[in-house]
Amino acid sequence: MRIPTLSELAQSVRSLSFNEWLALLLVLAPAILEVAYIRFFGVNVVSWDQWDFVPYIEKMFQHNLSLSELFSQHNDHRLFFPRIVMLALAYISNYNNLYEMYFSSALTFLALALIFSMYKSDFGTSAKMLMAFIPVSFLMFNLKQYGNILWGFQLQVYLSVIGFIISIYLLDRSYKFNIKFLLAVFGGILASYSFANGLAVWPAGLFFILISGKEKIMAAFWSFFGLMTATLYFINWVRPVSNPSTFFILEHPLKGLLYFACNIGSPLGLIIR
Repeated sequence: MRIPTLSELAQSVRSLSFNEWLALLLVLAPAILEVAYIRFFGVNVVSWDQWDFVPYIEKMFQHNLSLSELFSQHNDHRLFFPRIVMLALAYISNYNNLYEMYFSSALTFLALALIFSMYKSDFGTSAKMLMAFIPVSFLMFNLKQYGNILWGFQLQVYLSVIGFIISIYLLDRSYKFNIKFLLAVFGGILASYSFANGLAVWPAGLFFILISGKEKIMAAFWSFFGLMTATLYFINWVRPVSNPSTFFILEHPLKGLLYFACNIGSPLGLIIR
């Protein structure tokens, strides 16, 4: 995929009609609103799991933080990449939690841009198509997820999501075993070692490769990297005592289905008091 030059971008911007400008503004409005939301309601206070992260900062400044500690388990998760990012942000900000919130917002914007790029490839950028994309933006920057937006520690979730999207984005543009495919693999690793749910990128990516009719060698290598990532993930992994059974959904299918439906529908629901 060729990257457009600045002059080409400027020309495309100048050629936008009023309706296209309006649609573009509405697409960007939720992102702007979220930044304003953090500006007015974000608080630089360490809370909950962030206290478990404080010793990592201390060890970083003492120069005795090990790789195994970065990879160590936190609840169900391997927070390898989130810890690296949080340490970097803590270093440059004296552990100002607002930096983490803005970082998560930036990741969401990057995710939106990648999804829009895939959308544009199929539907174009007419005013009508831009209008149709507006709900996607409002869903991704939904202020109902204020618990994630205003708690910097949740950048682990945003890193996992962006890793997942990067993988699918690059797999869509890879037709053989090349650098794009390897970067898609890195996206899978980023997703997996940021949040436990990120492990789902491997079966999802394999399914995408198979239905897209891509080379079988890609499916083989993708499966190999996925197995290696999952194997390393579960070495010395211990299921937290407070967690329900791994087979909960099989033991209680109705409750599992209800939880899934509530979880998926929550961004679109209203809380009536």
